[in-house]
Amino acid sequence: MAKLAAEKAAGKTSTPPARPARKTGAARPLTLPDLGITVKDGVVYKTGFTRKRLGDLAGSHAELTDGTRPHRIGTGIALATVSLGMGAVAALTRKNKASAFIVFADGTTHEKKLEGKTAIGNAQRAAVRYNAAAAAATSNEGPRAGAD
Repeated sequence: MAKLAAEKAAGKTSTPPARPARKTGAARPLTLPDLGITVKDGVVYKTGFTRKRLGDLAGSHAELTDGTRPHRIGTGIALATVSLGMGAVAALTRKNKASAFIVFADGTTHEKKLEGKTAIGNAQRAAVRYNAAAAAATSNEGPRAGAD
């Protein structure tokens, strides 16, 4: 404390060293495995063993279908032969299913089938992130050539 007070009185102030400027390179890829895609440099690619170009990010949007809940009757019948009570319980259980779609400006689509509440919830969150990135890419695109 005494040293700082002496420096202030003498007019000396220590300033922290300046930070180096951040590198402004290409944006990091946006990977959304719940939708089965990766976005890099404004282009959407299908994830998996091969990297297939699906379309441009600008002008696209993601949607999810309403989840259906089909009864698992086959499981109920199989378990009914083993245990009457267990077969009835299994027949009443339901499995949630839905599909996630990405619709591109040129009319093409990408679909990923989803099973289970967790997968559907994760895909809903991923769709929000995707739509935000697509809206930002569309607003940064500016006026299109040939538009009046």
